[in-house]
Amino acid sequence: MYYPATLTPYADGSGRYGVSFVDLPGCVSIGENLEDALQMASEALSLHLALMMAEGCPIPPPSTIEDAESRERENALKNNIPLAMGTQYRIVQFEPEQKREEERYIRVTISLKTGILEMIDNKARKMGVSRSGFISLACREYRNDNYIQ
Repeated sequence: MYYPATLTPYADGSGRYGVSFVDLPGCVSIGENLEDALQMASEALSLHLALMMAEGCPIPPPSTIEDAESRERENALKNNIPLAMGTQYRIVQFEPEQKREEERYIRVTISLKTGILEMIDNKARKMGVSRSGFISLACREYRNDNYIQ
């Protein structure tokens, strides 16, 4: 499971970033720099979703990164608060503990046309994930959209 995170740089020039998730109100964190913010985003997401599951709360479906960015912009316009310059949107992954223990990564080799590989790399870069991460996310999204088990 993955969710788009909004990483907002502090205006004070400290290099710190605020982290929030448009799909999960109240799931927030802070990082001393971008790398730390991404790590804190992962921790915040894991704790937030684990608590929701433990309490039997419904888990909202994740937005696409494009939808999250659009919703953030709409919220900013509605509240008359400009988005901070340098705001970034990144995918943060979460998998429940029992799935982490059962699944493992396997290296595979695939052949793709150059144009498709370039598109994958461009999208992955924009989302802040690796090529393998993008392909994995795309497959999960396809599976979820088509109810494939």
